[in-house]
Amino acid sequence: MSQRPIDVGRAEHFGRRRYTSPEFSARQARQGRIVLNTPLRRAVFIAGLVLAILVAFVFVYLA
Repeated sequence: MSQRPIDVGRAEHFGRRRYTSPEFSARQARQGRIVLNTPLRRAVFIAGLVLAILVAFVFVYLA
């Protein structure tokens, strides 16, 4: 019975690539954009904004 080496580069062993995150310049990173291309996404986004405003009003009222 042969012995296996203990966890030597398992990613390479299984043929997986190591994930490297893409690098962005400062100009590219500032180009934030909210993409709301479906009615459900728009509704969830607007509901989140309304909820945040309501929570702010509740905190002001309780203070």
